[in-house]
Amino acid sequence: MEILLSTPYWFLIFCILTGLVFAWLLYARTSEWEEVRPWLKRLMAAVRFISVSFLCFLLLSPFVKTNFREVEKPVIAIAVDNSESMRMDSAHHSTAEIVKAVNELSEELQKNYDVKLYTFGSETHAGNDLNFSEKSTDISGAMDYIQSLYAGRNLGSVILVSDGIYNSGSNPVYKATELKVPVNILAVGDTTVHRDLSLAGISYNKTVNIGNNFPLEIRVAAKQSAGASSVLTVFEKNEVLFTKPLSITGNNFFTTVPVFLTAKTKGVHSYKISLSSIDGEKNIQNNSTEIFIEVTDSKLKVLLIAQSPHPDIAAIRSMLDKTSQYQLTVAYADQFQDNLALYNLVILHQLPSVKSSEIIKKLQVAQLPYLVVLGAQSSVAEFNKLGTGVSISQPISKNSDVYASVNSEFSLFSVTDDMKKMIATFPPLSSPFGTYRADKEIYTLLTQRIGAVETGQPLLYFSNADNIRKAVLAGEGIWRWRLNEYAQKESTTNMDELFGKIIQYLIVKESKVPFRVRYKKSLNENEQAMFDAELLNPAGELTNEPEVKMVITNEAGKEYSFIFSRVSNTYHLNAGYLSPGKYGFRAEVKSGDKVYTERGEFAVSKLMLETTETTADYGLLYSIASSTKGVMSSIPDISPLVKAIQADESVKPVSYYHTTLSELLNLKWIMVILLLLLSLEWFLRKRSGSY
Repeated sequence: MEILLSTPYWFLIFCILTGLVFAWLLYARTSEWEEVRPWLKRLMAAVRFISVSFLCFLLLSPFVKTNFREVEKPVIAIAVDNSESMRMDSAHHSTAEIVKAVNELSEELQKNYDVKLYTFGSETHAGNDLNFSEKSTDISGAMDYIQSLYAGRNLGSVILVSDGIYNSGSNPVYKATELKVPVNILAVGDTTVHRDLSLAGISYNKTVNIGNNFPLEIRVAAKQSAGASSVLTVFEKNEVLFTKPLSITGNNFFTTVPVFLTAKTKGVHSYKISLSSIDGEKNIQNNSTEIFIEVTDSKLKVLLIAQSPHPDIAAIRSMLDKTSQYQLTVAYADQFQDNLALYNLVILHQLPSVKSSEIIKKLQVAQLPYLVVLGAQSSVAEFNKLGTGVSISQPISKNSDVYASVNSEFSLFSVTDDMKKMIATFPPLSSPFGTYRADKEIYTLLTQRIGAVETGQPLLYFSNADNIRKAVLAGEGIWRWRLNEYAQKESTTNMDELFGKIIQYLIVKESKVPFRVRYKKSLNENEQAMFDAELLNPAGELTNEPEVKMVITNEAGKEYSFIFSRVSNTYHLNAGYLSPGKYGFRAEVKSGDKVYTERGEFAVSKLMLETTETTADYGLLYSIASSTKGVMSSIPDISPLVKAIQADESVKPVSYYHTTLSELLNLKWIMVILLLLLSLEWFLRKRSGSY
């Protein structure tokens, strides 16, 4: 501890002299009191000297400089696979044995280390809530979570408790090496390949047009089943739509069976696909599944007019091809001669340009909704004439790289937390440089971020000027976003969903009914059911004053009641995770003396990821351990992991030193000392009989 003064030291000398003067005056005065003993006189003078000097010293506004030493124990992060595959082989390693081993490992290491427990499946969570119910496994996501959480901190080691089976995210071996610490493995599960027949996957469009024939691509796999036979059957309710006998010709068998069905009636249809079991089959959970397909009565036509070829065009086509609800036509601006009235939506890529004035005039006459994707070939001056709600002041004609940030106030449709996290990691888009000014009401979904600086300028926004729905993405390069997501998660789910919501919002015709609900009609069981609702008052303005109620009914007739939350001037409901099956809903709101009701249906599909592969992958786990200089053991033997961590000299405490400055007057004990000194002087005077 060190005391620093904010005034010159000569003032300290002045304080001491002042105390001496007051002490001398006290002593001179008490010398006239014959009855006062000499030692008491001297004591009273000393108290007066200390009190006055101390008070004068405090006038210097002294600071106390304190150095603190903090010792941080090394953190040992235990990441436990909480997915369904961990309990598939209960005969080899039961869930109780897994929990016991994790607890023993934690207790043993807590003696010398700071132990943190995490569970992971599709996402990673802190805590020890082990129920082994997650529907997918993302080991690389767990590595990413730990890396971001302990960046710059004293992370000593990671212990991965897993069976090595992953079905989401990227290869965990590469992610583990990025941690820069040993990843030790506690292996779970059985590596024995058992006799098994399974549905390895089904490819299909979730939306088809009524009257069309649509394909299902059913993938069948078998292990250690040579010579066996099975029957593949497709049902709708109790009606058999397709059947085919299968002969297993090898112990590592795989085949793809194409099936063509007909969309006869509008609505959400459920189809059950099953394989008959074979003799000696241990796991029959992966022999059947149910899928849901929405049959619509019309296909919406989307026209993409581009200034020139660009990778974005292929990305947009891929995203729209995820559903058969849209029919995309691509044309280039210098060759386009078609009638715009034939389409439901127009996408302008790197348009408007100087030479696209005729196309823009036709678009304005047709009064179609449109999406503008600005790029290096776009004309900012022509864009400002469009009236999208934003104008760009551009001092120099150039583009800049901007990152995307999600606007939390956006309310036109819901954006999942996973999508928000993914957008934050996307590479930059090439956006026109300048100052963006909103001259009409707009709804901003994404804002521009340059490096770490949030500019607040719109990157993706919507407007409804002139009663025409418009959207503007002020940057080119969304093809990089899709590649980036695929590199991280080996899927493009978030990008496809985001673009689908953009197109759906633009293309939906304004309904004369004041109340409407938007929702996703096909979900997986690891997705939350979300609904967005809008209510118009008599003046045609959005309002959310009345309460909106919803009742969701499952196939058994059981009802679940919900109330929408108010978000900005609209409504939002997160109904959470629902069990696989088909659901109907009824949403109701009372506005004035009128009651508005909307009904709909949606389906939740079961995920087969955790039941398709049940053989533990110790090879992958060993690769993770060896590439990070960790060790590998299996349940219930935890001793090799404990010994390896204790023997690692790099896993040791780290000392941090902190310095703080605080005013001496802020210390409570200063007031206590002053009160004691004053009380002592009063007591001495009282005892001497001076007053």
